[in-house]
Amino acid sequence: MNRKSRAKDLFLYVLISGAIIALLVVVIELGVDRRTFMNGTGFAFFTLPLFGFFVESSRRWWKKPLFWSLAGLLFVVHSMCFWWIAYRARVFKPAWYPILILEYAVLIACRNVFLAKADNSS
Repeated sequence: MNRKSRAKDLFLYVLISGAIIALLVVVIELGVDRRTFMNGTGFAFFTLPLFGFFVESSRRWWKKPLFWSLAGLLFVVHSMCFWWIAYRARVFKPAWYPILILEYAVLIACRNVFLAKADNSS
């Protein structure tokens, strides 16, 4: 890794850390209730690795708008399902993390089906 790339990565890490700290300050200042905070935290810790791995493993399709449309649609569906389940359960449960494996498999299957069709038609 070259020096410019490291500086860029460091800048991004500092920026992300600053955003997280700012978010925590806002949450504390607004007095967000425990349930909302835990559900939001659970959503972040559930979604970031899931879609991070999905996007990273899909490098081949990054330049295709269809990939980003599919990823956006899958994110919306994931978000709606997560919040519906969290609302019903009242609080996020760490025991839900194994579902990541199943959901990741579904994301990959959707990507392979829809983007393989697009690859074959072009």
